[in-house]
Amino acid sequence: MDLQTYFEGAQGLAVLSTANGDGDVNSAVYSRPHVLEEGKVAFVMNDKRSFKNLQTNPKASFLFVEAGEGYKGVRLYLKMVASTDEKDVVDKYRRHHCTGKGSDCVKYFVSFEVVESRQLLGDGEA
Repeated sequence: MDLQTYFEGAQGLAVLSTANGDGDVNSAVYSRPHVLEEGKVAFVMNDKRSFKNLQTNPKASFLFVEAGEGYKGVRLYLKMVASTDEKDVVDKYRRHHCTGKGSDCVKYFVSFEVVESRQLLGDGEA
């Protein structure tokens, strides 16, 4: 699947799931990923539970459900490969202006290798 083309036009609900080193799971609503070169995807993340979990366990799961009738979408199995808090990089990819104060405005640009891509339902590859 060409993720760049898919996510450019897709609208829907996205959930990123992570777990810390102890296996405690977190799921959070996220925006569509930024699709980078070499098949990597990335998100701008706050310094909250999802980001903190990735510091001890680099694996994540991303589920995207397309808006509309039926159940269409994609599941991505991810492994974090890099993160940065460089303001220029974060601002380049930020989709919304930060309106919070203090730690709510601390953002990271986190990139992932796509380990596996699957259809939303069933066992088929996306």
